[in-house]
Parts: sequence; structure tokens; C-alpha cells
Amino acid sequence: MNRADRFNEAVAYLKGQQIIKTNKEIASRMKASESTISLALKGSSKHLTDSFLSRFIIAFQSDITFNPLWISGEYEDEPMILIQSDEESEKAPNLPGIKHIIEEPSNPYYKLTQMERLLKAQEDVINSKNETIDSLKREIELLRMQLGLENKQTKVG
Repeated sequence: MNRADRFNEAVAYLKGQQIIKTNKEIASRMKASESTISLALKGSSKHLTDSFLSRFIIAFQSDITFNPLWISGEYEDEPMILIQSDEESEKAPNLPGIKHIIEEPSNPYYKLTQMERLLKAQEDVINSKNETIDSLKREIELLRMQLGLENKQTKVG
């Protein structure tokens, strides 16, 4: 089974579990275009990258934990879904826990997840600085307007 087959199976699973109803919902959660999702479902290797699959896994991690080793298509014997909690592990002891896969430093998905977390943190810092810059620009504009009015008053008087 290749990546496209596995991606389609994962999407079918989400729909079967009524986690999603449409491909538009996938696009929304992944912050991707509907055409990108459509092309990925049709098997476009240009779209079914490690990054795309990681974004898919992360987009649905609050509902289900897909196994990145399974969805990548590189490991045939891996389960599609991972178990997260110890309570769930007791119910299905044959499935590995998410920490076994995601937090394994040699796993490329671990590195990708870490890089995405770092990127998000850096984006938050940039957004905060942009808000500060915008606030300062507004203050400068107010001061210029005040100075412009004061300059006109001193010239007239």
C-alpha cells in the first residue's frame, strides 16, 4: 500500500468515524486549499510529502492519533492508529503508544514535529513584535498630527 492509498484510508476512517464529513473540513483543519487535498487524494506525489502528511496527522491529533510510520507507507507492519493514554493502551495492548513513535529522536517525524513547534513559537514572537510595531506606528502618527497642529498654531500666532 502506497502513501496515496494510506492517505485515502485515513480520510475514509475519519469520515467513517464522523470526525469529518467533507474534504473541505480537512483543508480547513490543515490550513490547505481544497485543491491540494483533492490532488493528494488522487495520489499526487508532489502533494503527499512528509510535511503534508505530518500536517495531516497534527490537524487531527485531538481526535485520533494516526501513526506517521504507517501513513508514510514506508513500514508495512505498523498499525494505522496509535494509542495515546495508558488507559487506552490497556484496552488495546498490541498497539504502540504515540510517544514510542513521535518522541523517538531518530524518527524524522519527531524532528519535523520539533521544527514545527519551533516555527510556531517563532511566528508567535514575530506576531507579537508586529503588534508592537503597529502600536508604535499609531503613536507616531498621533504625535505627528499633534505636532502638525502645534506648528500651524505657532506660525499663525
